[in-house]
Amino acid sequence: RARLEALPKATPADLLAIQLDDRADYLANWQPLALAALQRAGLEQAAALVARWSGRAAVDDAGYRLVRQFERRVADRAFTMLTVEARARWPDFRWRTPQRFTEVAWRLLRERPAHLLDPRFAGWDAWLADVATEIVADLPEPCTDLEGCRWGEVNRASIRHPISEAVPFLARFLDMPADALPGDWSTPRVQSSRFGASQRFAVSPGREDEGYFHMPGGQSGHPLSPFYRAGHDAWVNGEATPFLPGVPK
Repeated sequence: RARLEALPKATPADLLAIQLDDRADYLANWQPLALAALQRAGLEQAAALVARWSGRAAVDDAGYRLVRQFERRVADRAFTMLTVEARARWPDFRWRTPQRFTEVAWRLLRERPAHLLDPRFAGWDAWLADVATEIVADLPEPCTDLEGCRWGEVNRASIRHPISEAVPFLARFLDMPADALPGDWSTPRVQSSRFGASQRFAVSPGREDEGYFHMPGGQSGHPLSPFYRAGHDAWVNGEATPFLPGVPK
């Protein structure tokens, strides 16, 4: 018991920092590989963006988007390459890259078996350079140039009311703003356009006044109410708001 009591106590601020952690340690393994492939392909601007990557899934980071796209495209191309004979035999089957296939792709790049390489390429380095060329040429729809195509341009909230999906002109009254979101599937701050924390909170018995609460929408279901979107900005920006109720309004 004495040893337990001597352990440092995690405060609500500590717990909130964990929930808002957008460090992309998993994708950091892919950065050197992406950088080398871009340099081999002669794509200096993209290589510079990847070299300057902050290491986070930050909204203002164009390097993260490129590293992430490189990892996704490598996995997709590797899956296509390994299933080419099956695709030819069953062309009507709906082929999709498994979610966990990235680990298989990583092993392929580590071991580089010559017999599994696409025969159009002389080696794995040439294959990776081709992937790098493809991701630079394939800008997402909101983007017009490489440097301006930051993660926040792609990872925007799409929190929509069921009615607005059926009646689009009501979207500005019913939907939450299309905020740029930090974080991603491989970070503690798991957030994408249609997936994320529906709530964040921490509270300790007897210290309720230190607790915080986040929700990506207000408590009122009426779109004309001032509380319809109350608290949404705090959820987006990671600002601690009280867990306890305040004065009734």
